[in-house]
Amino acid sequence: LVLLFMIGPATAAIATMIYSIPPAVRITSLGIRGVAPQTVEAATSMGSTGLQVLRKVQLPMARTTIGLAVNQTIMMALSMVVIAALVGAGGLGQKIVFAISTMDVGQSFNAGVAIVLLAMVLDRLTAAASKETDRRERGHWPPARIPHRRFIGLILGGAAVLLVLGQLLPIGAAYPESWS
Repeated sequence: LVLLFMIGPATAAIATMIYSIPPAVRITSLGIRGVAPQTVEAATSMGSTGLQVLRKVQLPMARTTIGLAVNQTIMMALSMVVIAALVGAGGLGQKIVFAISTMDVGQSFNAGVAIVLLAMVLDRLTAAASKETDRRERGHWPPARIPHRRFIGLILGGAAVLLVLGQLLPIGAAYPESWS
């Protein structure tokens, strides 16, 4: 309880959890209640206990909805980045707060774009993870298009070469003064 009234990363984490976890609980509850009553009744009539029905029937059938709940929790937590910075969390939110206080629109735009891109990547990852579990249940596993190891090796090798060249060659190291 003492952490709630202090300033720092722990307070920011607690505030973010208080803000982002209730929608996950609500959506998960909705998914579990959305399982067909006939399915639950069939499991119960076969002698399953309440916990067995939850673990073996309701949770697997609500997996897509639970994936949505995880997705929404991540999005809600990312929406708290700037507010969490106000209580001492740091990170990208702190950069935005500092840029806004100094009227540096470009710097706040850069940090804002980084947060939006992070949200988009995490959104697509959680959506893909939810679809993969569905595909596994329907028997369409493994996916039809798996990149070949040689292709992945070429991409990683090319990235490594570009990284080394970027460090060795001073191309673009100095910002042109005519662009200021």
